[in-house]
Amino acid sequence: MTLENNVVYDRVLETHPEWVDNGYIAGTYAEMYNTLGYRVKAGEHFYARCGLIKNATAGKVRYKVMIRYEGGPNTWIFDGIKSYDGTIKTIDVDLTPYAGKKADFILQVSAEGTASQDWAVWEQARIIR
Repeated sequence: MTLENNVVYDRVLETHPEWVDNGYIAGTYAEMYNTLGYRVKAGEHFYARCGLIKNATAGKVRYKVMIRYEGGPNTWIFDGIKSYDGTIKTIDVDLTPYAGKKADFILQVSAEGTASQDWAVWEQARIIR
């Protein structure tokens, strides 16, 4: 898939907010068949690159990442707005504060106003060490 920086990416998750003003879409990354099944390790990071599909020039979205972990509140660990500007944004969040906890992650994209051309992409969203 070609993104706004004219680079073709193979491993992407394409999302689009609901087709209403300020609509959103969210999905949970969890161990298969077991919520709160991933045990966070010290030194790990949530990492992804995000941007819009090429020619989605009217796009403007808010990317959010939430961690749901055992014994704690649901916590937004990333919240950032991305407009179509020919660049890709990097998300890199240190998960060390949650080390030893079982958790899952929610990825959300919401429209900033109209949902027109909010063809948002997460490129290789993952946990890295």
